Amino acid sequence: MGYLFDLHCHNKEGSVCSRLPAKDMVDFYIKQGYSGFSVTNHFTGSTTVPDNYSWEDRVDHYFTGYEECLKYAEGKDIKVFFGIEYSILKFGTHDMHKIMGNDFVILGLTRDWLKANEETFNKSTNELFDAIHKAGGYIIHAHPFLEEDWISHIQLFPQKEDAVEIMNMGVSDDTNAKARWYAEAFNKTVTGGTDIHFTDIPYVSGVECEKEISTVEELIDEIRNGRTKVIHKKVI
Repeated sequence: MGYLFDLHCHNKEGSVCSRLPAKDMVDFYIKQGYSGFSVTNHFTGSTTVPDNYSWEDRVDHYFTGYEECLKYAEGKDIKVFFGIEYSILKFGTHDMHKIMGNDFVILGLTRDWLKANEETFNKSTNELFDAIHKAGGYIIHAHPFLEEDWISHIQLFPQKEDAVEIMNMGVSDDTNAKARWYAEAFNKTVTGGTDIHFTDIPYVSGVECEKEISTVEELIDEIRNGRTKVIHKKVI
């Protein structure tokens, strides 16, 4: 087996819907034999960031879930990467809780870029994705065919998305099957992610790399160039 990375993870420090503390997240992935994981808490929607924070304070608070994982992973044989899960906002609103659904895991962004781009998140989705790509970000459409009350309608962006998440442990087999169909129809790169919110789950997912990875940029490069494969395995 190669090097395993989960790309889609939520802890309670950053996501209201998670029951998983950062320390337990680190211990869990070490036990599962992973080489690393991306902390992708909700940037819009179910975020722990207070509504009345300024944008800069919002970004700093948002990094807490990632930084807590970094702290607990120090000295251990596991990598922790930063990412976000972005849910499309109702166009033209500054309210980060007014979402229409359709979720995207985004890797490769920095604290400084997020702080400098408040208004970018109030532009159209196409404009936002263009800005993210310009900044070196990598966009994965998470569970693209998930149907929930907060998702007003399914939106696909095959010309803007870099990859499609075809294996998500938080959705039905049918939803994952539709994601595979979509990825095949548009010849998209594919990824997997557990979408973890708690540890009492039967399976985990992610991607397997053939070589050791040290940075999120290296991980993105492996995915982009087709040198990873989607995995899922039973929880130990």
